[in-house]
Amino acid sequence: MRRSCFVLLLSAFIAAPLVFAQTPNGAPTPTATVTAFASVSGYTGCTSKPPIPPSFIVRISRSSSGFSTAEKTTDLAGRGVGMDVVRRNVKELGGKIELRSERGKGSRFIITLPLTLAIVDGQSVAVGSETYIIPLISIVESMRLKETSISRLSGHNEVFSFRGDYLPIIRLHELFGVEPRARALHEGLVVIAEGDGRRVGLFVDDLLGQQQVVIKSLEVNYGHVEGVSGATILGDGSVALILDVTGIIHAASMRAAA
Repeated sequence: MRRSCFVLLLSAFIAAPLVFAQTPNGAPTPTATVTAFASVSGYTGCTSKPPIPPSFIVRISRSSSGFSTAEKTTDLAGRGVGMDVVRRNVKELGGKIELRSERGKGSRFIITLPLTLAIVDGQSVAVGSETYIIPLISIVESMRLKETSISRLSGHNEVFSFRGDYLPIIRLHELFGVEPRARALHEGLVVIAEGDGRRVGLFVDDLLGQQQVVIKSLEVNYGHVEGVSGATILGDGSVALILDVTGIIHAASMRAAA
């Protein structure tokens, strides 16, 4: 038996779904075997005259988890459950599977998934009446500052002592133009976050909780916003911005230098 060579292609566009294509070279779908299986198993709509449409093959896999063209089964393959498992999982993700088969050229399985599958674990924080999401992977710690640990450098730059080092404080309400509930640093909370190898303290009003959120791109519908990697829709229907810590550090540096 000739071994099949599989080629996995991946193309992704910011405004389009993710597309995965798998092509076994020179191995077209065995239509005669599929037809025979369908006839024996009692599937409606089957025909004994090849070629049968790829849509019929996909329909068979949707109807049963026992669809298989293998002559022999092993403990790992040939039982006809793999394609059904893939189909069910892709469907749960809101995607679809297409099958394109051509004699002498092979079969092409195309899996299309929505781009909104980008999910991030985040910490929800409150700044005034707004809610922001900070990716957990960027968070080092959160703490309430004491007045004695806060220092002011030349100008309006504020720093605080953290594990033998001094970290700059970025007031998110000033960066995004939001009216905060607390202005005194000891009355709110500071989230120590890291981006591009640098640590900063993000000043917020309160921590709301951790959750997984689906990222929606802002650049497609609005435009690039420095310090924001995307947005998400919360359970109450409101929109929360997902923060990009590296971008926030850059935006705050540019603001301080202005």
